[in-house]
Amino acid sequence: MPADAPVKIIVGVDGSTGAEAAVKVVAQRPWPAQTEVLLLSAVPSISAATSSLMVMPVSQWFVEERARVEAAAGKLEKELRTTGLKVRAMILEGDPKSVLLDEAEKWGADCIFVGAAGMSAIDRLLLGSISAAVATRAECSVEVVRSEKA
Repeated sequence: MPADAPVKIIVGVDGSTGAEAAVKVVAQRPWPAQTEVLLLSAVPSISAATSSLMVMPVSQWFVEERARVEAAAGKLEKELRTTGLKVRAMILEGDPKSVLLDEAEKWGADCIFVGAAGMSAIDRLLLGSISAAVATRAECSVEVVRSEKA
């Protein structure tokens, strides 16, 4: 690929500070003209959600989780648009690891950016380390971004 060729970048977005840091890193770097950024979020399917311990009805949890992810992705999309990059956001249903890997392959992504840690320890317990899975199984380059210490 020529040095000035547009790049296809996926950023995993889950509402965490790690995801925000990944978007910030992408926004701060110089990219060739016409570079495309896909902010990709995954909401676990209702069937996956029912396998974990739920304190609220699954349908209510699913609606709230989707709304939370949509809000986070929308905010980050708006911020990234100010850089001149071609940006779009997409929310899919499924396991975040599989969604990121599948979409990267389908779209022909050149690089995936993910936060070092997601939303919570319980998420990591239930879902496994998304960043580790993506880094070891992706066909393209992967950058795992740590959030800034407070």
